[in-house]
Amino acid sequence: MVERLTQMQYCIGMANADMDFRTRIVEEACLVAGGCTAVHANGYWVVGAEVEQAIYHGHTQSEFCLILNVLVPNNKAEQTRQHMKYAIIDAARDLLVDIDWVHVTSQWVMTHHFSIADDDRRT
Repeated sequence: MVERLTQMQYCIGMANADMDFRTRIVEEACLVAGGCTAVHANGYWVVGAEVEQAIYHGHTQSEFCLILNVLVPNNKAEQTRQHMKYAIIDAARDLLVDIDWVHVTSQWVMTHHFSIADDDRRT
């Protein structure tokens, strides 16, 4: 079955990996969306890149990132955005995790699943 969903990706930059923060955010995403994926990554940017320029000059900076992907029905996207925004803010404050910006990307996607166990090909 093909579904039309909203995919949200949260790129949460922080000084280093905090497993308590990750656990809490993953649990919140599962509560609101039923599931999620999370990976550790490195984010890179040039100081001043928040202002659009033809080309950027300066030193490249980097930080640890927690990337969280969530899929929800389109009619639940705004509720999920708000829930995750405040869950991230509250977790960062409660656990004293130094986070400033969270980059969020949203897009409509068509998804489907299949089960390896349900493979009906004849061999």
